[in-house]
Amino acid sequence: MSRLTKLNQSLKEKHLEAVVILSDYNRRYLSGFTGTSGALIITESKQLLITDFRYIEQATSQAPDFTIIKQQGALIDEVKQQLEQLNVQNVGFEGDLVSYDTYLQLSKSYISLISISGLVEQIREVKDESEIAIIQKSC
Repeated sequence: MSRLTKLNQSLKEKHLEAVVILSDYNRRYLSGFTGTSGALIITESKQLLITDFRYIEQATSQAPDFTIIKQQGALIDEVKQQLEQLNVQNVGFEGDLVSYDTYLQLSKSYISLISISGLVEQIREVKDESEIAIIQKSC
């Protein structure tokens, strides 16, 4: 089962329509994108990677399963705009990793924010076959 499938399964169980991923580690784990600036918005049917102009080519190469969106202003403003366009109401966010200021900015979007603290990390704990092979090769 793919990482995104596992995440979407968890979102359904929590009755969430979307999740916003802002942490570098979780963004890389879910998308493969190693750039230092960006956000993911994941729904059951869409995977968006928002980043600035410096990383568009890299994002396109590293995250082929994602629609790449070039941010036009502040990252959090672009996230809010995309959430509005997706017309989602219940949105998960990394409550343990997002600043209070970012939370306040997101909450102005008239969406219901629900913390998913530790959810992606729980998925990361269980290694898939390719991850196990890499670990074995390194030993």
